[in-house]
Amino acid sequence: MGGTGPTGPVMDRDEVDRALGRLGAEHEAIETSLLALQDHAGRRLLEGADLTGLTAERWAATEASITLLWTYFDAYTGALRTAREMRAGGAGPAGRTWCS
Repeated sequence: MGGTGPTGPVMDRDEVDRALGRLGAEHEAIETSLLALQDHAGRRLLEGADLTGLTAERWAATEASITLLWTYFDAYTGALRTAREMRAGGAGPAGRTWCS
């Protein structure tokens, strides 16, 4: 690592590129898994069923969890996009640049 900054270790450009590559691969794997979950036959069956009792309660909790997973994924997508833009020399949050 290149040193320590006010918020922790500072990465050099090669380390940033490796980290962004790894995070990009993880992003793709997560997206693939979430899309497979969306398209799962069991999920489609439960979504179309008239559920009652404990099954209805558990399915409601599961749906809320799946929605939360997509919310987290959207936040991860935004953070990764910002990091890539900053690495490319564009302006990041509050107009700050990175690696320029």
